[in-house]
Amino acid sequence: MAAIVAQITKANWERKQNRKYYVNTEKSTYFIPPFDEHFDPVKHNVYMKRKAAYEKQHAREEAIKNLKKEAAERVKAIEAEREKNEPLATKWMKAFLGAGILALPMALLIFLFITFYYLDTPE
Repeated sequence: MAAIVAQITKANWERKQNRKYYVNTEKSTYFIPPFDEHFDPVKHNVYMKRKAAYEKQHAREEAIKNLKKEAAERVKAIEAEREKNEPLATKWMKAFLGAGILALPMALLIFLFITFYYLDTPE
């Protein structure tokens, strides 16, 4: 039994030593005839079809991304131009209105706090 295992092991070792990882094209046993003239890889090969569709979709996404980027730049330029041409009085009015919107609720809270404080305080 040990002799059989030794023979199998030796045969396996020799097979691994003689293994070649490539086959030369001149030594191939297969003959591949040329493709038909009407064969178009982009049209008939599934991999090529999917690759072309992926590239088309990728190009579309790139175009959309570029358009969005250009639109954002245009909007920024228009806003900058509007802000530059805006009168000074409008800027001051916006500033006071914003300060009033912030200050009014705070003043109301302080007023209510003082009022209820004096109402709850015994005399």
